Amino acid sequence: MGKRGPAPTPTRLRVLRGETKPSRVNRNEPQPRAALPQPPPNADELTLVEWHRVVAELDHMGLAFAADQDAIYAYVCAVVEHRRATKLIANTGILLNSDGHAVRNPAVLVARDSAAIMLRFARELGLTPSARVNFAGTQAEEPDASARLLSG
Repeated sequence: MGKRGPAPTPTRLRVLRGETKPSRVNRNEPQPRAALPQPPPNADELTLVEWHRVVAELDHMGLAFAADQDAIYAYVCAVVEHRRATKLIANTGILLNSDGHAVRNPAVLVARDSAAIMLRFARELGLTPSARVNFAGTQAEEPDASARLLSG
């Protein structure tokens, strides 16, 4: 049987969240090389657009690594699949008529399944608000409007 409880938080995320106790920071955790993940060569146009959007966000947060390439690709594919399924549902409806009987549109199951996959990978990659809520942040904060008025 596997380990119980939530998966351990990676050291980098612990530090970004502001962990201050040295005993909770694993200094021996393997670190991925500092290279951006590359899109797969077989990706279609919609997938590439989403890929570049997601990698840019992860890079801005300091969380884009080549080691996560497959997880990012799985997330991006789920996003594209979800968009296609919801577009199909919008065009055809939730129920379809089959021999005079209303049946659920199979695209509803595709949308549901791809949304679940998206959410799982988004949590792993730090792409949900709850995954980021405790981050200390790595970006320089923009001055607020009052600070800009006072400085100019």
